[in-house]
Amino acid sequence: MEPYVRADSIDEKARGWLKTIEPFNQHPIKLNNERAALLIVYMQKFFLDPASPTFTCGGFGILPNVKKLIEA
Repeated sequence: MEPYVRADSIDEKARGWLKTIEPFNQHPIKLNNERAALLIVYMQKFFLDPASPTFTCGGFGILPNVKKLIEA
């Protein structure tokens, strides 16, 4: 199965997806970095294990950005 997103393509794809849904966004949100929280679901077995019923092959593509957010 070919991943729909990879680490080297996620930025461009995300910009495209956001542009596609922009006309439907009725409540734009401004993120307050001082009050924001990051919730990371236990991804390893749930989304990244090919034997899991919730496996998504594109999950590996987001790992570098998740790691950056954790380290920020």
